[in-house]
Amino acid sequence: MTVPAMFDLSGRVALVAGGTKGIGKSFARQYVDHGGCVIIAARDSGMCAAVADELNEGAADPVAWPQAFDLDDVESIDMLIEKAGQRWGKLDTVFGASFFGAGGTAAATDDEMFAKILRLNIVHYSRLAHRALDLLKQSDLASVIFVGSASGVRPQPNIAAYGIAKLGLMRLGQNLAIEWGPLGVRVNILTPGMTRTPAVMRWLPEDDVARRVADFPIRRMADPDEIAAAGIFLASRAAGYMTGHELICDGGRTLLSGNTGPAFQRPD
Repeated sequence: MTVPAMFDLSGRVALVAGGTKGIGKSFARQYVDHGGCVIIAARDSGMCAAVADELNEGAADPVAWPQAFDLDDVESIDMLIEKAGQRWGKLDTVFGASFFGAGGTAAATDDEMFAKILRLNIVHYSRLAHRALDLLKQSDLASVIFVGSASGVRPQPNIAAYGIAKLGLMRLGQNLAIEWGPLGVRVNILTPGMTRTPAVMRWLPEDDVARRVADFPIRRMADPDEIAAAGIFLASRAAGYMTGHELICDGGRTLLSGNTGPAFQRPD
């Protein structure tokens, strides 16, 4: 495959947090397709190894390395960055796609769960980015990409804490963009709408999909590859003058003032 020069990631290294499923896995595969190498990071070490093996299959040299980590464990975050530095000495891209959320109104979400959702989606992503900063500064195409959510753009009726956390993650990214621009590090937010990922499909019955997307301008769910492709754009030289931007890829859902999205229910 011939990759246009602006999208060529040859010699680049991406740390993909949440790289074993959904948007993160699609991003990792496309990053490799564009010439780069990836660190597949997630909680399940077996799944990290399986995805890395899948990406390495047929490659002349290894292009993917597995590294288990837990976004809810600060020591694990620090170890992840230490291992990346030992292996590469730099990072060109940090892609944050690790997912944690829960259904429920703000009133119905207990304090412990509310705090955990905010901690993982804002505080610990901040730690991950800050720990990676020294490695990012070694790159001439340094980029942090946080995966947001349409529920952080417009409120949803039964997923309050997650939406609040994703709104906070967007503001974190914008603040880091201001702070880190002079250091040569861009920070952007990639905000998908309803995407056919394993996490989403745990909450959304297949027979309910058509009803929920019926009013979207693009009347279907997104495929993870479509969202990941926008992430590749943000990581590439094509987006070299973009920072602090929230790139919304939601099929037009948040354009509709009367559409707050599906009322997800907590699984039984």
